Amino acid sequence: MMRLEVTSVCICLLLISPIILQNVFAKLPVGAKQPIKLRQQETIAAKKIIIPDGAADQNVEFYYQPRDVTISNETSVTWVNQDSALHTATADNGSFDTGIIPIDANATVIITGSGKLEYHCTIHPWMQGTITVVSSSGYSSSQHSSSCEPRCIS
Repeated sequence: MMRLEVTSVCICLLLISPIILQNVFAKLPVGAKQPIKLRQQETIAAKKIIIPDGAADQNVEFYYQPRDVTISNETSVTWVNQDSALHTATADNGSFDTGIIPIDANATVIITGSGKLEYHCTIHPWMQGTITVVSSSGYSSSQHSSSCEPRCIS
């Protein structure tokens, strides 16, 4: 008889628990205010560039995928290292440097301005890519390439 009571209580709790949880978490008490968002999140366009497995080999066809990208001003660019070697993404003009990107890790910069930025891996200099930053009017100007000022995200 004791076993029957415990089973009945367990079944009852299993049936009632979702209803109780739903009522507790689905509704706020009458007159309660909605939770306040403490921080407004900034929305930034994002671009991901993969460093594929084998990229450190000088004989592979692609070192960065995609190798050449076009982005808008204020775009977050993330390099994802899927290779078995350390890498960097460093602007030829020095305007950004991700630092060393460990294996299975990533590094992100936010690029502002307009123009063409060529970049490379400082560890494997044959690894090269290009980022073209297009202004809000939809065109880029190579004479403004020095205006690209990335902001690093830690």
